[in-house]
Amino acid sequence: MPSSLRNWSGNARAAAVIVWLLTAGSVLAQDRTSLSLAAPDLQFGPPEASPQPTAAPPVADLPTAQPPLLGNSYPLGQSSPSNPDQWNWQLLPAGIIYHSYLAGPREPRFSSVLGENVQPGGIWDSTVGTRLGLIRYGNHNPCWPEGWQWDVEGAAFALFNGSRDLQDLDFRYGTVLTRRVDQWEAKIGYAHLCSHEGDQFMLANPTIPRVENVRDTIVSGVAWRPDHAVRIYAEASWAFYTEGVTQPWEFQFGVEYSTMDPAGFAGAPFFAANARLRQEVNFGGSVNVQAGWQWRSPTGQLLRTGAFYTNGKNDQGQFYNQYESEVGGGIWYDF
Repeated sequence: MPSSLRNWSGNARAAAVIVWLLTAGSVLAQDRTSLSLAAPDLQFGPPEASPQPTAAPPVADLPTAQPPLLGNSYPLGQSSPSNPDQWNWQLLPAGIIYHSYLAGPREPRFSSVLGENVQPGGIWDSTVGTRLGLIRYGNHNPCWPEGWQWDVEGAAFALFNGSRDLQDLDFRYGTVLTRRVDQWEAKIGYAHLCSHEGDQFMLANPTIPRVENVRDTIVSGVAWRPDHAVRIYAEASWAFYTEGVTQPWEFQFGVEYSTMDPAGFAGAPFFAANARLRQEVNFGGSVNVQAGWQWRSPTGQLLRTGAFYTNGKNDQGQFYNQYESEVGGGIWYDF
């Protein structure tokens, strides 16, 4: 090959290599530029802390409706506070401040007793009644409430003979304001009492006239508890309105042993004695004694069963001047 031709061929190969290198460099430069544009924020080293969201400004608390406060800082009608000794107003409170006299013959309760009387023979005596607390300003202890309380009460006292014929039906209803401070209890209130002759007695004894016996009375009583289980009491009532044989004054007093604490299914013993004196029988009256076993609920109601003895003038209004001596057994549910 001529030397001129070999030189031209070598120069052409060199030029082609140079062109290829320039083209590759241009392509690489374009790729690097595109990479730089696609990721302009690529950084090396530790990342910067990301910004934290700004807390929203506090919103003022809107006032909420509160129940009315009566007497202190605890609202009426709300559940009892954690401290049962805290005093406040309560609607339909649990428990009774001034309980019925256990051996009292004219107290509101549920009871049924069977006995044998020297005259006219066997009897069945039943009471249907209740005592309800309406409002209290005091503590929240249902078995030992303290403070002021307004109660209402009512009862019907039915007397049947041995043949279960209705002999007499007496009624009592009223309202009372009660108070307890430590071991002392007191009450003052109003009571209406009236007597109605039984249908079966009227049919069997058409010649015996019906006895008018109605009284509206102011009742006051006081009781002292030297111990939670022992109660000594006295009561006086004065009738500002009377009809028939009844006279204004009546008194009763007594003593009873009955624990105020719930004892569960085991129960506990009880004993009670009561004397009732009435002006219409020259301040004579009757003596009632009871003894047996009792069960008390966590809210103070009392279920009892046992024996009783009664001696003196009949407590039923139609037979107010009739002597009785009665012994038997019964069941009582007291408030």
